[in-house]
Amino acid sequence: MKRKPLKRPSPWARHALLVLGGLIVGLMSLGAIFAPWIAPFDPEFINVNVLLQPPSTTHLMGTDALGRDVFSRILSAGASRCGWASWPWASQLPSDWSSALWQGTSDDSWMKSSCAAWT
Repeated sequence: MKRKPLKRPSPWARHALLVLGGLIVGLMSLGAIFAPWIAPFDPEFINVNVLLQPPSTTHLMGTDALGRDVFSRILSAGASRCGWASWPWASQLPSDWSSALWQGTSDDSWMKSSCAAWT
């Protein structure tokens, strides 16, 4: 009797939690990037007529004590955090580029080894 070869699971099935986490982070990133176009209301607009409303079709996550839309505020908070998170990365670029340029254009072996040691 001949045995059937075992079918290997796809890489996506073997790392299902990794894929799920990537999808969640991706959706949150897209929400933060496109927040100004997705948010149904101005996150800073105070509307005293709809204080502390529960979630509804008009306000997806309800309103806060000042009548501001909670969903719009969460989206705008994510967008502002993305801007702040990019500052350390962007401020490091000039020193990285100058170090790489210095190391790549130099003919001295001591310079290349010293750059490799602290980059």
